[in-house]
Amino acid sequence: MLIMNEKEFIYNIIHHKSEIPKNFSFKRLVFIISEYFSNEYNILNKETLYESVIKVINNLNIEYYIDFKYDKTIRGICDKVIEDNIKLKIIEYIPLYDSELELINTLTKDREKKLLFTCYIISRFYNTEGWVNITRAELFKLSNVTATSKDRNIIIGKLIKGGYLFDAQRNDNLNIKVNLLEGEEVLRVKDLENIGNQFISFSKKDYIMCENCGRLVKIKSNRQMYCKQCFRLMELEKYKKYNEKR
Repeated sequence: MLIMNEKEFIYNIIHHKSEIPKNFSFKRLVFIISEYFSNEYNILNKETLYESVIKVINNLNIEYYIDFKYDKTIRGICDKVIEDNIKLKIIEYIPLYDSELELINTLTKDREKKLLFTCYIISRFYNTEGWVNITRAELFKLSNVTATSKDRNIIIGKLIKGGYLFDAQRNDNLNIKVNLLEGEEVLRVKDLENIGNQFISFSKKDYIMCENCGRLVKIKSNRQMYCKQCFRLMELEKYKKYNEKR
């Protein structure tokens, strides 16, 4: 899970009891909690930070958490946050520039456009000078492109051959690179889910993203906000609430 505003994310978990995302890494959660207290409360003492983090974790009632099992891990993370002065990631938006959009639009297939667009966004998110350091499976999922492992390699290979992407000449499924360009901002991404569908809803005015599930939907009315399935669920929920009040 990619988080643009870690401060908002962890604030909601600590203070508003927001649910921790399913399969969210415990170590990553501890890092973000540690960064939050170190940054927001200017905690520079390792033991003080450790005690603050432990208190929060105990209050979260994490089912699998066992104090003696994770104590060394938590102390190590708290120490690292202070020693390396690690900051929370807070990104308001990630831009795409007109020159990049022009390059994307020279591709003929939507799935290739979505993939290249996602590469630009992810590389800027990680601030890695164009490198897209996530697995191909993750990249295709974020791009909303369904493909077998074999087809992923074919699509990536085609984009590399065409000069849209570059690889690190290593025998793995990581480390592909885009050539970051500059110019005028034409698009701002504020959410790192369904990145590929965001591009299509931007570039094709007769499509929107369902506000509930992120599915791409062809517009049939000016007030349309949801896909057919989610609309039915919303109506069913309204009906249930109406009957409960009767």
